[in-house]
Amino acid sequence: MKKLTPYGLLAALFVATPLFAGDMAGMKMGDTADAAVQSAQTTGVVNAIDAAKGKVTITHEPVPSLNWPAMKMGFKIKPELSSNLAVGQKVDFDFVMEGRVAVITKIVAAK
Repeated sequence: MKKLTPYGLLAALFVATPLFAGDMAGMKMGDTADAAVQSAQTTGVVNAIDAAKGKVTITHEPVPSLNWPAMKMGFKIKPELSSNLAVGQKVDFDFVMEGRVAVITKIVAAK
C-alpha cells in the first residue's frame, strides 16, 4: 500500500474541490449585500436615549428571526425616530442588522 505524501494530499484536495462546489451553485456565498443586512421586529422598554450620539438602549424581548434571547442592548437610531421616545416607554420596533450593528428603522409606542 502506498502512502499519500502531504503534496499528494494537497493535489487530491485541489482536484476534488471544484467537484463539491457544483452542489452549492444556487447559494449566494459571496454576496455580502444580502448577508450583511438582516431585518427583525420586537418589543421592548427604552432604558436610555442619547440623541446626540444617535443611540438608544432598549431591553427587548426575544428575536426569533435572529435566534436572540431577550436582552438589554444599544441600537443606532436617527434623531427623527428618537425625538418622541421616553425612558421607561414600552415600544414596538423594527431594526436591521448592518454587519454587527443594529439600526432601528421604525419605532412606535406599544399598545
